Amino acid sequence: MQLSKKQGFTLVEIIVVITLIATLTIAVMSIFANQTPRARDARRRADLKQVQKALEQYYAANNAYPPNPPGTCSDLWSTTTYLPNGQPKDPRGTTYVFACNSDLYCVCTQQLEETGSGNATNNSCAYGTGNYFCVSNQQ
Repeated sequence: MQLSKKQGFTLVEIIVVITLIATLTIAVMSIFANQTPRARDARRRADLKQVQKALEQYYAANNAYPPNPPGTCSDLWSTTTYLPNGQPKDPRGTTYVFACNSDLYCVCTQQLEETGSGNATNNSCAYGTGNYFCVSNQQ
């Protein structure tokens, strides 16, 4: 009687492959988990730079920054000339902190997710190493 060889994988080979796949999955997931907060912070910085450009364009056209009905810079949002998509929102849905008057402005994010990656120590344009990102007038 002749024994036939069955083709297939052994239990050890299957366990090794499953372990490798699990290890790679965990590694990839940890990389993406670390990138998400950085991406949101990059979006916050880009939004504030866009607002800064819009405020400088407003200044060039009106020889003053928008007036400040309590902290809103509302004249900037009342037209699509400077920000065609309207007032930007934080990636998590909160609003940015605005302060304007005819001579100056300050726009800040709430606290950044990546510790120590900001240019301000709080959200009132107190510049220095910190967890907030702010832009202010250039004129």
